[in-house]
Amino acid sequence: MRILQVTADYYPKIGGVERHVRSISEQLAGMGHDVVVATMTGERDGRPVDLLGGVHLRRFGSIGLGPAYRLPVGLTGYLRRVGDGFDVIHVHNYHTAMLPVVAASHPRCLVVTTHLNDRAHSRVADVLHYPYTPVGRWSLSRAGAVICVSLAERQRVLTRFRLAPERVLVIPNGVDVARFQAVAAGSARDPSLLLVAGRLEAYKRVDQVIDVLALLQDRFRLVIVGDGPMRSSLQERAAALGVTGRVTFTGHVSDPQLIAWYRRANVVVNLSSAEAFGLTVIEAISAGCQVVCSNIPAFAELAQRFPDRITTVPSGDRQSLAAHITSAARRASFRPVDLSDFGWDAVARCLEDVYQRVAGTNRLRPNSEVRQCAS
Repeated sequence: MRILQVTADYYPKIGGVERHVRSISEQLAGMGHDVVVATMTGERDGRPVDLLGGVHLRRFGSIGLGPAYRLPVGLTGYLRRVGDGFDVIHVHNYHTAMLPVVAASHPRCLVVTTHLNDRAHSRVADVLHYPYTPVGRWSLSRAGAVICVSLAERQRVLTRFRLAPERVLVIPNGVDVARFQAVAAGSARDPSLLLVAGRLEAYKRVDQVIDVLALLQDRFRLVIVGDGPMRSSLQERAAALGVTGRVTFTGHVSDPQLIAWYRRANVVVNLSSAEAFGLTVIEAISAGCQVVCSNIPAFAELAQRFPDRITTVPSGDRQSLAAHITSAARRASFRPVDLSDFGWDAVARCLEDVYQRVAGTNRLRPNSEVRQCAS
């Protein structure tokens, strides 16, 4: 098949959606499909400026207010010229302006992965979400299939946008399971090392992890991997609580460095207030770590499936959180868990199934038998 992946950003930018699109694109290319990625990261003319991992990249310029509110320059013309040459066009991220552009100019054989965590990253974004909702609903209504990365996200999408249930599917985010499990097999863990991994945004609630560290025994140390606008205030919070010497801020790290931290950590903590999926949660249990996380729906869904590895706690209960972290740190050995549904090969084959059905009919039929990988 000839597949066009449409994403606001792509490698070398690092983020959850960017990693997802790159991984499925390279996996699909390895399965013999012709994959092109259209992105706003890079040149303005849409020429193929790169061939990466067997994937052709077409980088478009953009106009707009900052990185979060951009319109692609030249994408509409590109779709008019060559859109019919693709069997499927797959747009990633409900909130990107590329979605209505594609839905308006070339809706045939359209697939959308929403990545909808329902939490704006700023007050401006929160205000803009309201007028965008009817545009987003209309765009999704033109898709042959809408993909969510968890059952929790699927329920949110069905409730908000009133789409036909048979067209809204669940295919989880993936991880390199074999790579992380190899880390787990050879790990020499520090029983007192806690790890937080992710972008430092307010909704990630890393401040609460620092607060809880102050309640734990002095032997516990916290490593915060990632960067973002909250870093300075988090460092100030650690200083105010007198735990600066027990907190390490690494900033952005490479994949091998991230895996090295998973190898050393005993407990991974994630108190995010809104996520479509628990990517760091799956990475952590793949690497053999215990996880203590907030009880948001996406995390609770994973905890129900992997109760021996994942503990959820209510937000704001610091004493309970401290007790659960201490308890998790005592669990030194774990039974292997079956994470085959979350491998990129399994995710890509689920997508291939959806693509073939949408390409054959322009949309999924009622009572479609496309399997939902995370069900």
